[in-house]
Amino acid sequence: MPTDVDRHRTRELAGSGARLLEVLPRSDYERGHLPGATSLPLGELAAPALAHLGRGEPIIVYCFDQQ
Repeated sequence: MPTDVDRHRTRELAGSGARLLEVLPRSDYERGHLPGATSLPLGELAAPALAHLGRGEPIIVYCFDQQ
């Protein structure tokens, strides 16, 4: 079930093994992303791309904008 989390909770979850998933275009990911994040641009977010993500594992989906 999706839940909004703030910066502090994101750190806690990531520290406990949650996967970080950056959904901006790869060029934005390459310019900067959270440590340990995986790039999966929103346009590629479809069933085949999601198949490698573990069901039941916590996943934090975010888009990081440096501007």
